[in-house]
Amino acid sequence: MDYRYLHESDREQLEDLIGLVESKLPDSTWWPPIKPEVSEHFFDKNWIRFIGCFDGERLIAAAGLFLEPSTFASSAEAAGLDPASVAEIGRCMVRPSKRGSNLMIGMSKQLTDYARAVGREWIIAAVHPDNTAGCRSLEQLGMAEKGRVVQDGTYPRIIYAIEI
Repeated sequence: MDYRYLHESDREQLEDLIGLVESKLPDSTWWPPIKPEVSEHFFDKNWIRFIGCFDGERLIAAAGLFLEPSTFASSAEAAGLDPASVAEIGRCMVRPSKRGSNLMIGMSKQLTDYARAVGREWIIAAVHPDNTAGCRSLEQLGMAEKGRVVQDGTYPRIIYAIEI
């Protein structure tokens, strides 16, 4: 398995993985829709850095580091943090056949290093309260619950944070 940051040439595989994850959700409130203004910036390093795990040429997992404060401001504020000091790990996805392989931990550690390198002081992540695997992964990274929010009036989230 190889980890690397994604590029525009990976867009099709990333979009396929997003579609697969969306089709397998146990509840639609686990995954807020991706806003068009966000997907337009998937490969804009000032907005988002996606890292992927590849098995050969096949993308089997991905996670994003959101750097544009407008994409996570309400979550940062719910955690009592200044959005300008924060980056958010989100859109964490693993193919169903590869779940339980700790791929997310390896990717998240690399994203944390990247956030530190670009001057962020905190990492946050928002996860549905019933997503126990997601909550457990964040706790394994050393993150702790710092708040709760209901995104867009529909999507309940626990906000985890860690100072980096």
